[in-house]
Amino acid sequence: MTSLDDQRRALEHVCGVVEDRGIEVVLLAGDTTHHARPTPEVLDVLGSFFTRLDALGAQVVCVAGNHDPLLPAVAQHFRGRVHVALEPRTFRLDGIDVCALPWLPDSFVRAEAGGGLSKEEVAARLTFAARSIIAGFRAQRRPGVPLVLVTHATVAGSVTPTGFSMGWVPGTRWVIPLEDIAEFELVIAGHVHKRQTFPPNVIVPGSLLPLDFSETEERGIVIAEPGALTEFVRIPTPVIVTADIFDRDGLMPWLNGPDVDGALVRIRLSCDEATAREFPPARIERALLDAGARKVQVELDVERPDRARDQDMTAELLPLTALGRYLEGREDLDGPARQRVIAAATIAAGEIQERQRRAGGGDIEVEAIEATDFIGIRSGCVRFDGESVIVLSGPNGAGKSSLGVDALRFALNGASRAGAKPSPALIREGSDAGQAAVTLRLADGRVVRVIRKLKRDGRGRVSTTLDVLERVMPSA
Repeated sequence: MTSLDDQRRALEHVCGVVEDRGIEVVLLAGDTTHHARPTPEVLDVLGSFFTRLDALGAQVVCVAGNHDPLLPAVAQHFRGRVHVALEPRTFRLDGIDVCALPWLPDSFVRAEAGGGLSKEEVAARLTFAARSIIAGFRAQRRPGVPLVLVTHATVAGSVTPTGFSMGWVPGTRWVIPLEDIAEFELVIAGHVHKRQTFPPNVIVPGSLLPLDFSETEERGIVIAEPGALTEFVRIPTPVIVTADIFDRDGLMPWLNGPDVDGALVRIRLSCDEATAREFPPARIERALLDAGARKVQVELDVERPDRARDQDMTAELLPLTALGRYLEGREDLDGPARQRVIAAATIAAGEIQERQRRAGGGDIEVEAIEATDFIGIRSGCVRFDGESVIVLSGPNGAGKSSLGVDALRFALNGASRAGAKPSPALIREGSDAGQAAVTLRLADGRVVRVIRKLKRDGRGRVSTTLDVLERVMPSA
């Protein structure tokens, strides 16, 4: 969402703070890049950052995050100047011991178990492994020397920028309980993008730059001294602006010289059809870009009261009857045009019915849609149980479209809003694998379950597998 220049400016500002304040140790809690396969230009910016810190005489400790597969190359280049933890270890620096716990991937425990573990079992084992490592760190404490932990992990009770609680106990993700890290003078934990603290000693600094429109809080770094108060230092980043607009009058100020210079702007417009036709997303985007916005995202929700279902407009209507009701609300179509649409649909419906008759097929009913670690869904399922209409309700970002649309589409044909190819964006943040499944009842009574799984390897590449299972019906 932000540019490479934004990243460069932010890191230069960090170096300026280090120089001005005389910072002696810089702790980086993982995910030094946003993507698992950063470009050479991104690595060049990161390398310049490390070079500048080294020139300032700062000691740097960086732990590997789940987006850091190329960090070993960086560690090789800066050997001896930047301490990079690719595995758990303790760095004994001048007057302070820094314990480094990098991200623990699923493979950390799957190989030992020989595979076949559920997500819950993997999370439980990783949590146990992390707790054991941390206990080992505590046992290494030297008398009179502050003990600091820097990690790329989820601290129990953390909350994401969208308000989603990451939980207090391992579910399908591993977590670090607060009681396990209470004895450290200071704990710096990466991974969760929202800045938060767990007094008296745990700090989640959050991401240095906003990664999506939900991350609206100020960005910055935390200056801390073990056992003392901490200070948040703001880093200048692009301003995020979100506007909820409900009619034409509310939209006009945003098209006539708004103050959005350099901002990242999201417009969520709910309006009638006339306003949507007059102001399509491309026109709104162009106006805001001309006003100086850096990036614009327009989300359009068109209200169609004339097309709303009445009390007789249910899923039980025949398709052609439902089409006729729909066309009644189309003010842009005259009578002859509507008749032509009905005629074409009638011919098409007849051809479909004939093909089904010849193939011995018929209607297919969806019995259930399931998703696990898919987009923003940890675990979700909707079962139809013979109902013709199911309503999914919830606030924005709750996962209604992800479950009701994306999971169904991806399970059946492998496509989604992310495109026709598997994308890392389909795997929920913090997970290395996810899946979507659909249970179907065929016209002949057979029940099949279609499962499409996603898996991300250590280099950030995503692969998919497809399973089609037929339910064995009990004999009469």
